[in-house]
Amino acid sequence: MTCRRWLPAGLAALVLGLSPLETAAHSDASSFSGTAGVHDHPVETMEDIVRYPARVIVDPRKVVNVTMRVNARITEVTSGAVGSRVRAGDILAHFTSAELKTLQTSYIESWRARDLMLAASVTAQAKLLEARMNLQWRGLSESDIDQIELTRRPVEQIALVAPADGYLTQVNIGTNSIVNAGTRAGLFTAAGTPVFQIADLGAKLILAELPAEVAAGIAPGDELRLMAPGASIPEQAAARVEAVLPVVPAGRPWTRTVRLVPGDEVARLLRPGQAVTVLPPDASAPHEEHSHD
Repeated sequence: MTCRRWLPAGLAALVLGLSPLETAAHSDASSFSGTAGVHDHPVETMEDIVRYPARVIVDPRKVVNVTMRVNARITEVTSGAVGSRVRAGDILAHFTSAELKTLQTSYIESWRARDLMLAASVTAQAKLLEARMNLQWRGLSESDIDQIELTRRPVEQIALVAPADGYLTQVNIGTNSIVNAGTRAGLFTAAGTPVFQIADLGAKLILAELPAEVAAGIAPGDELRLMAPGASIPEQAAARVEAVLPVVPAGRPWTRTVRLVPGDEVARLLRPGQAVTVLPPDASAPHEEHSHD
């Protein structure tokens, strides 16, 4: 005797791209085929299945903030919208900064006089290196500093680049935005302002609230299925249970929070903050078809 799992009709419609009417017609037609009598129960629709609320979050352990440490004006944003893929070294924006121009000018004067400085002081080399590091800390790249050493002129349009691969979860600036980096308290110290946030490709998580009695039957490694409004989620893209959190949600002692990791296919469809629903554990296969050899 063999056993095969079947999807609920509504989920099958999402996977195959069928309308509810087409799904119903398909189910009716199968009852007249040679397999009639194989089904022991009527096929359940998605409307018959309870769903539990959930939302998409970003794992804070897997994000990088792109921070500006000088007062500046954004002249161009090239990053794309939230959800866009980026790679390390991609230019996210361009900016100008009177503060950084002043620091560049000071460095240029020191660079011009470097021979005299090196001859007069044993600490001159360390001071030049410190000044170069300060420019990098404030937003200039190695190639920018090489350019001002060669041309003796400040870089006007400065590129803000992605430090890592991932996707954008925050874009906090627009063209002509004014960025205030906060008070400068030391050579390399400034509060800074996060202008982009980049998350690792595996940073998306789902927090679901399940009844306590349902959560009690779930363990890390189990798989649950998701439903997202307006998106057809492939059958193979389930969400894996990472943890059933021990903390009871405030005001809802009858529920438990379950943290899930979406599969790669479904993760591409989800956005941070998006509301989704989670199907109960048995909804992935509410019926089994049995056939005799």
